[in-house]
Amino acid sequence: MLYDKWTTKILDKKLLEGIDVLFFDIQEMGIRHNTYLTTLFQAIESAAVHKKKLVVLDRPNILGSCMEGPLVEDGLKSSISYASIPVRHGMTIGELAIYFNTYCAKPKADLRVLAMENYNRYQTSATAFPARLSPNINSTNACYGYSFLGMLAEVRPFDVALGTDKAFQCIALPDSIKFSQKQWYELRDLLKESGVETCFHRYFSERKKQYCSGLLLRIHDMNTVSSFKSLLSVLSFFKKSGIELKFSKLFDLAVGTKKVREFLEGSSSKYELETTVNAYLHDFFAKASSVFKYRPYPYLVRL
Repeated sequence: MLYDKWTTKILDKKLLEGIDVLFFDIQEMGIRHNTYLTTLFQAIESAAVHKKKLVVLDRPNILGSCMEGPLVEDGLKSSISYASIPVRHGMTIGELAIYFNTYCAKPKADLRVLAMENYNRYQTSATAFPARLSPNINSTNACYGYSFLGMLAEVRPFDVALGTDKAFQCIALPDSIKFSQKQWYELRDLLKESGVETCFHRYFSERKKQYCSGLLLRIHDMNTVSSFKSLLSVLSFFKKSGIELKFSKLFDLAVGTKKVREFLEGSSSKYELETTVNAYLHDFFAKASSVFKYRPYPYLVRL
């Protein structure tokens, strides 16, 4: 009733008649623009407005321990960036519920979080992954790839194999764009330095009605991979290689800031991007540390 990719809402009072307690038990993947976090926020708002108790059953963060990337700037709040938290937050759904209720919700809900036992956010495990998070995120590797390919998908001319069994596991270009094997080798080496293994992959895109070629990604340990740095590295690499980057309207909303696009388009400096992202990230960590329920705390990844 709450989940909708493009809207935000509070439950109608009539739907909650005769209900004393709301339970929230959804596996979220660890990235802000996954809209399950918007659903969580809406559940808190609905419980608060209608004076219902809300119980959140905590679950592991599939992406592990890293906290990184921009927060949401004023004016860019949307259904895919509903609260100003980092792109990759490193927190559990229960910790986020407490953070939202403490610092964002007005009024506050009567909230209780049922904590996990023996949870270590540094020990990511495929056992935390449900059978299917979404039609295009159906494996742990797809979830890992989505942590930065979800944003890359909002930049043309890239294809991330949506509609295939390798969705969010590929960085590819349509075969109509000539990109040499040597250039793909260079990108492969760049990604390897970031902890991402790759191999060549070619597939037919039903969405684009043409073949696409590029790299198939494999990530073994998300705790060693910076999603946001990987996104910047990939986009910078293609820009230097002569590929014209065209950003969709959703790109700024997903990233949470205009500064990434402005840096890549050349209207702002890398220094400005780094200092802004790092400052807000540091402030968020200091604020959020009051709601962390599990040690060790998330690992802060600065640009």
